[in-house]
Amino acid sequence: MKDLDIRLQGRPWATDEMARHDELPGRLEMVGGKLCLDDEQRMLLLGALLEHVGTACAVQLGPLRAWKDAIAQRQEDEDWDAMPAVGVEQFWRPATQRLSFKKRLELKPLVKKRRKKSR
Repeated sequence: MKDLDIRLQGRPWATDEMARHDELPGRLEMVGGKLCLDDEQRMLLLGALLEHVGTACAVQLGPLRAWKDAIAQRQEDEDWDAMPAVGVEQFWRPATQRLSFKKRLELKPLVKKRRKKSR
C-alpha cells in the first residue's frame, strides 16, 4: 500500500498528490456483500477517505471501545515486532504473528519445553 498521509484533521489533496491515488477503484461495486473487489482495494479506499476526513472525525463512528481495542492490538503487534527474534524463535514466530501478544508470550514456555523434549 502506498504511503498515506492520514492526520488528526482531514484535508484535501494537493495537485501533486493526485497521482498517488491512481489505483483507487473507479467505481464502487459490491462483491460478495462487500464494497470493492478485494481487501487491498478496500484498504486503499479507506486510506484515501481517512486522508480527507481525518482520524478525529473517523473515531466518532462506532463505539469508542472498538477504537481502543484496535489501538491496543496495534501496540501489541508493534511491541512484538520490536522484540529481537533469536534461536528457535525465528522459526515459530511467523506462524504466531496472528495471535495476540499475551497469547504469544504464553506459548513461549511451551515451545521451550517441546524443544527440550526433542533433544
